[in-house]
Amino acid sequence: MDQSSQDYKYQKHSEKQFLMILAAAEKLFVEKGIEKVNFSDISNECGIMRSTLYRYFRNKDEVLWHIVRRKTTEFSLKFVERFNTTGGTKFDRYKVFLDILSEGFVNDKKFFLFIRLFNNTYQNVTSLKDNILYNSIYAADDFRSGDTVRFLMEDFHDSTVKASLDPKTTAVTVTYSAISIVAGMSGQVDTLTAKYGVSPEEVVRISLKALLESIKP
Repeated sequence: MDQSSQDYKYQKHSEKQFLMILAAAEKLFVEKGIEKVNFSDISNECGIMRSTLYRYFRNKDEVLWHIVRRKTTEFSLKFVERFNTTGGTKFDRYKVFLDILSEGFVNDKKFFLFIRLFNNTYQNVTSLKDNILYNSIYAADDFRSGDTVRFLMEDFHDSTVKASLDPKTTAVTVTYSAISIVAGMSGQVDTLTAKYGVSPEEVVRISLKALLESIKP
């Protein structure tokens, strides 16, 4: 095997291990709570040495932010790709955004449980313009905090949404309301079914649909 093949094999192994650590850490954060999880817990869950974990992350905060960055990157790619297959209207932007959140709730409730735990930290950090940790994790061309709102604000008055709506207020309201719905419902999956016999997925779908209907002309 030549050197380039060895380097490629090592790189793929490194990427695989990086993602494995993030998945294991996310699982522990959801099960135990962020404050109760330490590096030893994560390394034990992964079956690796702490020294190996330190090759990828300097501290727990870096692990947390890399989990969020990976998920937001996946979301943004799906968001833009799907929007590009639509008619390109303002209403389409909102529909695609809410559809992807609804699908995410069905397929990855664990992440929205994580968002519930991390949301206060996320909001506090991203409200600062020059947070060193955040800017060290996110590249300048990444889908960053506020980009969803900015995307939903673009070309707002095209007759497919209510003309009386304010672009920024509407984008912020729908974004935060939708995320609150899916994150909040992620913690009620078992109790909602036991108490009312209804599907949490259907509750989320109807709730997000109501948000979408509220902006129609």
